[in-house]
Amino acid sequence: MSALARYGATVNAAPRVREVAEIVNEILGPDQVCLTLIHMALDEDIPTQKATVSAVIEIEKEAGTRQVELEGTGVGLLDAFFDGLVNFFSKEYASLKTLTIVDYQVQFGAEEIHGRNTDADARAILRVQNADELEYEFAQQTPSVTYSSALAAINVVNFFINSEMAYVRMHMALKDAMERRRSDLVETYRAKMAVLVHATSYSEVVKRLESVEE
Repeated sequence: MSALARYGATVNAAPRVREVAEIVNEILGPDQVCLTLIHMALDEDIPTQKATVSAVIEIEKEAGTRQVELEGTGVGLLDAFFDGLVNFFSKEYASLKTLTIVDYQVQFGAEEIHGRNTDADARAILRVQNADELEYEFAQQTPSVTYSSALAAINVVNFFINSEMAYVRMHMALKDAMERRRSDLVETYRAKMAVLVHATSYSEVVKRLESVEE
């Protein structure tokens, strides 16, 4: 699987997403976090247009695999699910709080109708905006509108989690290289960090790191 395909990013998202994804893949390799949707339930109040989504997510990290439960609210399935994902994971990955949804579409492929059955793939396209108002587009296609939409949201969160992890690793490596006066490594690490900041702002992440280092 390519670095870009891992997140279901579309051609429209390139070159920014592709460039960041490739750098993340180079820095983290097998240490990248992988999120998998195990279960999701939707409770939607039609008159108020308020939706509540509860979900079970499997988190695969280098330390092992665990399952977590989360809940989110919003206007419709995607808004509620994205709210739940960001609220849960931003406690550890602060950069997620810089993201906002700017567009969401569902497209259908060719349909084959046999009696009451309709066979059509649903392609969910989710576009998000970062702190610098740059937009990134992600998409997933399955026979289910719900599943496609949920996967697109998970791909967004997964992409930015790994981007932040890569930035933190480079921040620590840069600090070490500067202390050892390795100007060659300092230049290399700064170049990679310059690509990673295309994803979003890490100002709050840096503040956390600096407070730990003091």
